[in-house]
Amino acid sequence: MAAISSSAAPGSARSATTPSAAPTSSRARWTRSESRPVTTTRAPSAARSRAVARPIPAVEPVTTQTRSRRSRSIARASLRQDVSVTTLLLARHGETDWNRARRWQGHADRPLTERGRAQAAELAERLADIALDAVYSSDLRRARETAEAVAHAQGIDLVQLAELREVSVGSWEGLTREEAEARFPEGYRRWLAGGTGWEDGETYAEMSKRVLVAVQRIAGGREGNRFLIVSHGGPIRAIHGAALGMEVEAYRRIRPVEPNARLSAVCVEDGRLTELCPAGRIDELLARDQEERRKAAAQPPSPAG
Repeated sequence: MAAISSSAAPGSARSATTPSAAPTSSRARWTRSESRPVTTTRAPSAARSRAVARPIPAVEPVTTQTRSRRSRSIARASLRQDVSVTTLLLARHGETDWNRARRWQGHADRPLTERGRAQAAELAERLADIALDAVYSSDLRRARETAEAVAHAQGIDLVQLAELREVSVGSWEGLTREEAEARFPEGYRRWLAGGTGWEDGETYAEMSKRVLVAVQRIAGGREGNRFLIVSHGGPIRAIHGAALGMEVEAYRRIRPVEPNARLSAVCVEDGRLTELCPAGRIDELLARDQEERRKAAAQPPSPAG
């Protein structure tokens, strides 16, 4: 297990979404943080879904549908949840046109393709028997649209957090690998080695810091809950790296970006992130994605998105 570290250097002016506060101790138990405005999409009516701002403590949307769903969940084939463990299911967003063209997206707000929407619907179906306490997502459209499919199916709110965005890639946004190599050869070599290639935007360390602060806000003091976080390749690797006690740049060297709309998981136990989650129904879900990860590992590194 590894405690989430907040020792990374504070985000510079280049970081568009770096949060204003970080954990005071990397070994302290997580506690509820100060209320901060976030974006929430109401469920279950897709036609009525809209973004609104409201203050939250630790962000647990509870609605009439939520209570009804929880009362029904006893009869569902739901994952048995250890009351001392918080489970975080992680999913990358569905496919976009820039994913298909293998272009860096960063903070570009690309919508899902038809295939991406189908992937989101499939993700919602796969999670139908897993009772979720809340669904969180990046506020970028590709993540939001993916998460909305799950939140709608579960009958719960979607909470959008800007801290869960992909790394900002600055002037690399919209470029292919070949274009980035031609325009920024030195930066491209740094990126291939696991580092940050662009001179503007934000570093992987800055992205990791804001993402882990968001994870702390979601999971702190929430033992026994199960959440879905829909985000991007960079943030998901930052979370898994923290669970293994690794910096995100080191973790990038050993694990490829997650395929679109694929699931992974980490847990929070005794205030620490770990990849050792309780066995059960979740293992069946995650096992389906292993072949996709093996295929991804055999491919050249993918641009951030």
